Amino acid sequence: MPDLNPSSQVGHPATARHPPQQKPLPNPGKQHMPLRESLQKLTLAGPRLAYQQALAKLDTPPHAAECPIDAPWVAAIHYDGGDRSDYFTGVGVLIAPEWVLTCAHLFSPVFDRPETGEPPTADKTFHVRVGDPRLFTGTRHAIVDRIENNYRPIDPRSGEREKSRKNRRKLSADVTLLRLATPAEADPARLLAGPIAEGTAVSCLGWPGGPERSGTLTQVNTHIVTHLAGLSGAIKPDEFCVANADKPADMSNGCSGAPTVILPEPEHHPSPLVAGIISRGAPLGDDTTSDPAIVVDLTRHREFIETTTGITFLTAPDLEQRAVKEAG
Repeated sequence: MPDLNPSSQVGHPATARHPPQQKPLPNPGKQHMPLRESLQKLTLAGPRLAYQQALAKLDTPPHAAECPIDAPWVAAIHYDGGDRSDYFTGVGVLIAPEWVLTCAHLFSPVFDRPETGEPPTADKTFHVRVGDPRLFTGTRHAIVDRIENNYRPIDPRSGEREKSRKNRRKLSADVTLLRLATPAEADPARLLAGPIAEGTAVSCLGWPGGPERSGTLTQVNTHIVTHLAGLSGAIKPDEFCVANADKPADMSNGCSGAPTVILPEPEHHPSPLVAGIISRGAPLGDDTTSDPAIVVDLTRHREFIETTTGITFLTAPDLEQRAVKEAG
């Protein structure tokens, strides 16, 4: 069958006189930007759907408690450095008179942000305040030692871990222990030996937004939700995910290290039990709801904590015996 398009025939005058011009190559950055954005949206679609489904299953949405529990063992992490003095930077939990447990990333230079006026980590002198629900009013304690559990930070700007042959195959834990120069007078918290399962009712304690908001300790009552909701935040096996409250009670900026606790049950344990500490959020790219929080499961670091501090996690038999003793 003959070709009905004359211009496509070999030796056609139009082709010979006017050879096809090559189009300029597109800008690689502009070419891949839509693809990159599409991939990002696709990556967030699964966790967002999982989180929305988890929220729909809850009997009550995450919310701030009207009357927070008495928690003198919640600690505030501060630093002096540059032109900043007694600057609030995160939360911790007093687990023994001389030991505070918090997130390791608070002390990592990977997260330095000089463009915000923040001094480099090397120029910071950290201290702890404990014993009062209001910021800047708790007793100030100097830190004499800090012990990590093989922490390898993830730079949010590159998404890559710091390279280390020694730590390559070990668990990356956002946990650190701070040894205080003087023992705190406040009663320490009690740690849950586990296990803790999806659907468990928990409460998070911290200062959302720091002093820019109320500056008073906030308790958010919530639940542990599916692990899938934390995939966008690179959730790891030693972590679990909790639903977050809407603003202004959302556990976001200033809540790194905030304890996640199981509230008291008179028949089983009269005191709250700390199950984890908030590490970070899991960004879902959804402006209509707060991002879920990723929490370090302290039961996965029981050996490190007990060996370093000498304290003991509370197992189920311990809880029953203690409940009977305190009730009698």
